[in-house]
Amino acid sequence: MTLIVSLSLCAEDINLNVLPYKKKLKEKILEGEIFSESHVKSSTIGDKKIQELNFSIAGLHEKSCAYALKTLSLYESYSKLLDFVKESTYDEKTEVLNFQLKHALLPYDMRLIFKLPRITKEGQYPFVFEQGILKELKGTIYAINTKNRCLFYSTAAWSGPTTGFPDLIFEFFSQTLARLSMEKLFRISSTLSH
Repeated sequence: MTLIVSLSLCAEDINLNVLPYKKKLKEKILEGEIFSESHVKSSTIGDKKIQELNFSIAGLHEKSCAYALKTLSLYESYSKLLDFVKESTYDEKTEVLNFQLKHALLPYDMRLIFKLPRITKEGQYPFVFEQGILKELKGTIYAINTKNRCLFYSTAAWSGPTTGFPDLIFEFFSQTLARLSMEKLFRISSTLSH
């Protein structure tokens, strides 16, 4: 009994500690608000133009991780779930996810190819972009059960040659598309019967 209680307390601590936000923002997220932020900064080192991205998103799904991930783990179906994902494939062996994106917020059609394990249960999942303009972008997705709901939190960081996008535009479309995606995926995965 003591082990069960200490494990559940530990999980609750992780829920709050994994989020690097201020107390009021954490409370809003735990009340159901989706929060997304993106910071992009350009600089010049020698004769090279460098751009840096720091991104995070957090949201509390209304269902448990076991329920939500039955839909959210089906990456190859995202082209049927999200309007701006025109193509979605996933290679189980290599864990490579391939999205073709097209949206009015994007300056042009984009292909995102990255390595991500299939998220089927709560845990911490690293991902990396292995090619494209954001090559070497690294991040982590957390799926954490809290009070029979699933807290999703993700961070990503990247530094590399400039993308050609002005910082503010890059911030806007990365932050906005991520939030819109999470909102729609949460809505869909909350109502589908499994």
